[in-house]
Order: sequence, then C-alpha cells, then structure tokens
Amino acid sequence: MRFSTWTALVALSIVSSSSANYNLTDDYTGNAFFNGFDFFHDKDPTNGFVKYVSMDDANSTKLAGYVPSPFSASRVAGNGSSSQNPNLVFLGVDATTNNPPAPGRQSTRVTSTKTYNKGLFIFDIQHAPTGCGVWPAAWLLADTSKYTWPAGGEIDIMEQVNAATTNQMTLHTSQGCNLSNNTSSSQKPFSGTTLATDCQGNMGCGISDNTPGNFGPAFNAAGGGIYAMEWTSQAIKVWFFGRNDTQIPSDLASTSSQPNPSQWGTPKAAWTSDACNIDDHFKDMQIIFNTALCGDWAGQQQIWQQDATCAAKASSCQAYVAGNGDEFSEAYWAIRSVRVYQAV
Repeated sequence: MRFSTWTALVALSIVSSSSANYNLTDDYTGNAFFNGFDFFHDKDPTNGFVKYVSMDDANSTKLAGYVPSPFSASRVAGNGSSSQNPNLVFLGVDATTNNPPAPGRQSTRVTSTKTYNKGLFIFDIQHAPTGCGVWPAAWLLADTSKYTWPAGGEIDIMEQVNAATTNQMTLHTSQGCNLSNNTSSSQKPFSGTTLATDCQGNMGCGISDNTPGNFGPAFNAAGGGIYAMEWTSQAIKVWFFGRNDTQIPSDLASTSSQPNPSQWGTPKAAWTSDACNIDDHFKDMQIIFNTALCGDWAGQQQIWQQDATCAAKASSCQAYVAGNGDEFSEAYWAIRSVRVYQAV
C-alpha cells in the first residue's frame, strides 16, 4: 500500500527472566509506517460516537500523515509546511467540526497488514491522544477474519479514557485464562496494581500502572516514552520507560538491533503461563492504533459521571464530543517508531 506523504500537518509460575535473543524483523518507522498498516473504516466495534475514515479521506483531511520531530500541538492545529524531515507518524481526530452527523466525529484507526505469533513489540510514542470523550489504545488483536472476539485474544498495551492520567494494560480472552494467583505476593512478577484476575470477555484481567507520566498530558509534556511488550509461551509482559527516565535501557535508547528484555528490570504488567495457556489463547495478532470517542467504556454514563473533570463539561460523553470540536486538538498520536523483533 502506498500512502502519499506531506510534511507538517495542518493538523507522526513466577516469571523467569527473559533469555531470548531477538532480531529485528519489522520496522514501521517514519515513511515505512503506512506501507505496513491498513485503515479501518467500518462501524466502530465499540459503539462509539466516531466515524473511522479511509486512507484517502484521512490523507485529504490531514487526519493522518507525517509530521516533523519535534513539533507541538499548536503547530498541528495551524497551517503551512515545514522544511524539517517528516519522520513522525500522525494519526488524528477531527478538531474543528461541531455537531457532526451520525455515526460521529471523524477519527483514525489503523491495523498492521502482518499478523504475529509471539515476539517483542516496541512502541516509541511522542504524543498520545488525551481529553474528555477520548478512548485511545495501542494494542494487539487476533485477526478478525479468522476469530470472533474474544477468541484469539487481545493485548492492550496502552489504553485509558477521558481525563485519566495513568495507563491500564489488559488481556481479553475466551474462557480459561487468568492472572496468576501469585499476584498478591511480595514476589509478584510485575510492579503494577491488579484490577481483575479473570481475563475472559469485556472486563479482562487488567493491571494499572501509577508511574507518573505514563499517560495523559504529563506523558505528552515529557515528550512521551517507550512501551515494550514481550509475548512468549511463558508470559506476556509490558514495560514503560518515560522519555526523561534515567533508567531507559541502552538497547532501547539506541534502537538496538538486538534488545535484551532480561536486563530491563521488573515489568509494569505480566501474565504468566501458570494461570493461562498463552499459546492457546493468543494467536495471529495484528497491531492496532486507534482513537475511539465515547463508546462502551468512555461513553458509559457511570464512567462519565465518575470523572469529575469531564462530567463538569457536559451531561454525557456524546453531548461533549458532538458539540466541542475545538477541544480535540490534543487527541492525536505522534509515533516515532514501531519495531517488532522475533526470537532466534
């Protein structure tokens, strides 16, 4: 697939230590990104007030493309061009229209053309969508042409809704996969907080991370950070390193061709094979970046009312998203790189 480019948008058991050696197999950096991803433009599966646009529409409306690094939200919202090299991937939301017709405000969702069975996935994100009514996610989902959700599995690496400022990582599976009972122990294999232990269905088995700056405005103000997910038969693990973190591993900071997760310390989240047969529950997965609006999570009236910041702005998620187009200038992804490694 070819995507026309332009410069600045007027809008880029207890887990044992990892021991695999990894080689880079897929590098979706800069101009290579849209050659490896398709635009999803069907009805939103999560019932949001959102219209996902096609590649052609995203390009013509400047909801997707390439932007220079570094850049600011004010530059995205302005107009003109830049002489800098376009090397960030931009995926945005319509930030001008008020009261868009059904099915809702225009947004973007892209899916990798390649499917994966295990691997090390490294997402270097400079800016992630924020704001009331927004439901952004960077995740993996089983190929929907082969599986009916939740069969085949879902791995949510970076996800939250509305004004939340801390990341939530979650697995969704068919029956029979759980978060290990060892998670209440001082020897638990991750540093995050358990939200639920049964991975089946909509709730999933989530783990929250209260590390400052891992989501929301603080994440963006710091220049983002790196999320890494390792998927093996033994475990699925997620790490986060902020842009200014003094503990960023050298093999991540240097985009090493052979990263070594065994040297990265305790992950923020880990689901182990002692409570879930990972090979049975996770298969043929694709990488997805999207920004939903309202929908089954962000749009729940109870969730909206529990968020004091957002509830003060409108009576419901849909009312807010429909009537406040200029509030979505921060609802965009700026992606430095997506790299996938396989064990050798």
